[in-house]
Amino acid sequence: MTARSRQERLIDVPDTITAFSSSQIERAAIGELNDFVRLTPGLSLVEASQSPGIQLINIGATAHFVTTDLDEGPIIAQDARHVTHSLSPEQMVAMGQDVECQVLARAVAAHVEHRIISNGAKTVIFA
Repeated sequence: MTARSRQERLIDVPDTITAFSSSQIERAAIGELNDFVRLTPGLSLVEASQSPGIQLINIGATAHFVTTDLDEGPIIAQDARHVTHSLSPEQMVAMGQDVECQVLARAVAAHVEHRIISNGAKTVIFA
């Protein structure tokens, strides 16, 4: 993601986003960071000279239609919030809960206002 995209809504950013649920991570037998590379097109890992480990950049939420395959239904709404090292774990949890509420509210509104057309593999949400 570019610095420019951090100021935009996730749905407006023309970058590729790959999200994994805990069940997908378990099914794919992901045990280390390098395992994500084989499942994410275009992802490459760069060794950081200062701080080893994973850096959390965003906390996000996705609302989608439910199908027989958990977390695989058509996406209705998504959003993310940028996080920094200055946030406490409690603040990150609150931020995550807030973005989940907002995404869910947008998804429910789109559904009850009949702004979603789903046809097989394609889903269109009207603004």
